[in-house]
Amino acid sequence: MRLQWIYVIFGVVVCASVFCEIQVSEVQDSEKQIAAFIELTELEYEEKCFETAQSEWEFINEPTNQTFANWASAQYKYGIFKKEQRDEILNETNNVELLSTLSYKREAATKLGDALLEEENWKQFITFAGQAEVLRASAKYTEKTKKLSQQDVERLLSQSGDVDKKRDAWASWHQELAPLLPNFPQQIQLIHEAAKANGEKNVSHYWELLSAYPNGYEKLEYTWNEISNLHKKIRNFVHTRLVQKYKIVSENESIPAYLLGSLQGNDWIAIAGDVMPNSNLTFEIRKNLWKKNLMGPSLYKTASTLGKITLNTGLGAEFFKNSQFDKKCPAKLINFCKLYEMGVSTCFDASLNNYLTAHKMVAKVVVNHLMAESSPVLNIANRYSALEEGIAELFAILSVSPARLRSLGLVASSNDTEQLEIESLMITALDVLPRLAYYMTADLWRINALRNGINDSKDLIASWWKYRLEYEGVLGSAASDIPTFLADSYITGNKPYLSKFVGTVLAFQFYEYLMSSTEVRYDSIKGDPANHMLVKMFQDGGADDWTTVISKYLKIEEVESNSLLSYFSRLEDYIDERRDKDEEKYGSTDLQEAELEQLEEYHRIQFRSPSTTTTTTTTTTTTTTAVPSVKELNSKYSQSDSTESKSSPSKSLDIANNPSNIQADTSEAKDTSSSIKVNKNNSETLNVNELESEADTKNKPKINTSKAVWAVLAVLVATVTICLIAIFGRSRCRETPKNRRYV
Repeated sequence: MRLQWIYVIFGVVVCASVFCEIQVSEVQDSEKQIAAFIELTELEYEEKCFETAQSEWEFINEPTNQTFANWASAQYKYGIFKKEQRDEILNETNNVELLSTLSYKREAATKLGDALLEEENWKQFITFAGQAEVLRASAKYTEKTKKLSQQDVERLLSQSGDVDKKRDAWASWHQELAPLLPNFPQQIQLIHEAAKANGEKNVSHYWELLSAYPNGYEKLEYTWNEISNLHKKIRNFVHTRLVQKYKIVSENESIPAYLLGSLQGNDWIAIAGDVMPNSNLTFEIRKNLWKKNLMGPSLYKTASTLGKITLNTGLGAEFFKNSQFDKKCPAKLINFCKLYEMGVSTCFDASLNNYLTAHKMVAKVVVNHLMAESSPVLNIANRYSALEEGIAELFAILSVSPARLRSLGLVASSNDTEQLEIESLMITALDVLPRLAYYMTADLWRINALRNGINDSKDLIASWWKYRLEYEGVLGSAASDIPTFLADSYITGNKPYLSKFVGTVLAFQFYEYLMSSTEVRYDSIKGDPANHMLVKMFQDGGADDWTTVISKYLKIEEVESNSLLSYFSRLEDYIDERRDKDEEKYGSTDLQEAELEQLEEYHRIQFRSPSTTTTTTTTTTTTTTAVPSVKELNSKYSQSDSTESKSSPSKSLDIANNPSNIQADTSEAKDTSSSIKVNKNNSETLNVNELESEADTKNKPKINTSKAVWAVLAVLVATVTICLIAIFGRSRCRETPKNRRYV
C-alpha cells in the first residue's frame, strides 16, 4: 500500500515538474518573442528618428519658411509613427509580465510624452515651438542705425560697461518675442493634456515619468534646500562685485538680470571677468583661449582628448563631417539616431562659455558612441537622461581643473597654486549654481501655474519674476513685464529641466568616483583603470533606466548633494575669509578688456575672410598671414557685418514685425509637407497632408511581414536550433564509451 502511494506521489511530482518546465519554457519563449518585437520597433524608430533629425538640423542652421515647414511636417509624422508603434506594442505585450529592461523599454515605447496629444493639440504644440525658434533667430535689437542679432546682443551684454545700454538691449530684444505671448498660456496648458494622455494624474508625475525619476520634484526641493546657502554665498559675492563696478543699488542683494552677461542669465560665466577674485588670472585664460585658437573644430578636437583620457573614446571623423562651426550660439547638438551619429551647430567663438559648452557636447557624443551597442533609441526619442547630463557636467568640471588649464597652456605653470585652485572652483560655481537655481525656477513656475490655473499672460510674467527672485535672487528691469521665458526653447517646447538638475548634482558624485579625494583635481589628469566601470556602464546600460544603471555599475543608490558641497567647501572657506575685505578691487581693467576685444575682432576677421599668401615648393609649404592694423580691422569687420546682414534669414523672415509671414512658400512644402502659418489673430493652424510622396516610400524600411510574424519566426528558429543541438549532442554522447563520457 505504501509502495503504491510512493508511486502516486512520484508521478504527481514528475507531472508537476514537467508542467512547470513547460510553463517556464512558454514564459521564456514569450519574452524572447517580445524582445525580438521591440528590437524591430527600435530599428524602425532609428529610421524615422534619422529623417526627423535631418529636418531639425536644416531648420536650426537655416530657419526659413521652407525649413520650418519641412521640420513641422517631419515632427508631425514622427508623432503619428510613435502612436502606431505604441498600439502595436500594447497589442503584442498585453497582460505579459516582463523583465526589468524589457519592461522599461515597453514603457518608453508606450508612454511617449507630448506625441500622445490629440491630433489638433499635437499640431498646435509643433507650430508654437517652431514659431518660437524662428522668432528667436530673426529677433533684432536696433542700436542707432545698427541691427544686432541675438549673438550680437549677448556679446554686448558680456562686454559693455554701460548699464543703460545693457538694460535697453536686454529689454528690447526680449520684447521682440512679444508676438508669442498671446498663445503661450495655451501652449503650457498642453503639458496638462499630455500628462493625462500618458496616464499621469498631474504635471509633476508626468515630468518625473519622462525623466525616469519617481518622486523627483520632492527630492529636487530637498536637494535645493541643502545647497541654497552655497548659492546665496556665491550670489552675494557676485552682487558685491557688480555693485562696485556699476555703482548700482538693489534690494536684498538681488541682481538685475541685464547685468548677468547674457539674455537668459541662467549661468554667470559671461561676467567672470567682472567678478573673479584674481582678474589677471581670468584675463590670462580668456586671452589664451583666443591665442591658442580654441574655437571651432580646434576647440572640439581639444575637448575630445578629455574623452580619450576619461572614457577611452574620442570624437570620430563623422562628427566633424556632420557639424557646422560657423553658425550661431548657443551651440545645439543633434542626435541623428542612425548609428548614433551626432553633429553640433555652433559659432566661431573662443569664450569661456563656449569652452565649457564644447566639453559638455563632446561628453554627450562620446557617451552616445559607447551606448550604440545597447540600442538606446527609445531613451533618445522619448526620455530625458540624467545620466547623459551628468557625464556632460563632469567633463565641464574636469575641463577647468588646474591640471587641465595648465596642460592646455591656458595658464602659466608659474601661477600660484592656491589662486589657481580658487579660479577653477569659482568658474565651476558660476556655471553650475546659477543654472541649478534657474532649473528650479523654470519647472516649479510652470507646475505652479498649471496647478493654480494661471492663464493670463500678465499673471504668468509676474509669477515668473516672483520665482526668479525667490530661487535665483534675480530681478527684471524697471518694467516688470519682460517675458524672458520666451527665449528659452525648453519652456516654449514644454520640456522639463528635472533631468538637467539631477544630472548636474550627479556629476559631482561621478567626480568623487573618479577621484580618490578632492585634492586629486590639482594633480595631472591621467587615465585610470578604475574608469573601466564608467565605460562599461555606458556600453551596457544605455537602453535601461538610468537609476538602475548607476546603482549596478557605480554603486550610487541615490542622487545627493554631499559630493557637490564637499567639492565647493574650499571655495566657501575662501569667501568667508574675505567677507570683510570688500574694499579689494575685483574684475578686469578697461585696458585688459580693450586688448581682448581687439584680439577677438582680429580672429573673427581671420575666420570670415582670411588674408593669406601661400608659397608652395616640392619640399615645403609656407603660409604667411598678414596682420592688419586696428584701423584695417575695424574697416574689414564692418564690411563682414554688412555682408552677413544681407544674407541673414531675417530678410526672408520679418516675423518680428509681422508673424503672419511664417508659412510654407515652396511647392514641396505645399504638396507633401505641412503648411504652417500664423493668422492675424495669432491663432496657429497646421495643415498636414497625409499623402506619401514617392521619396517617402523609398525611405521607408521594406518589411513585407509584420513585426509580430518576424518575432515569432526568430523564436522558432532559435528553438529548432536548440533542439537540433540537443538531439545530435545526445546521440554523440551515446556513441562515446562510458569510461570516457565524463572525462
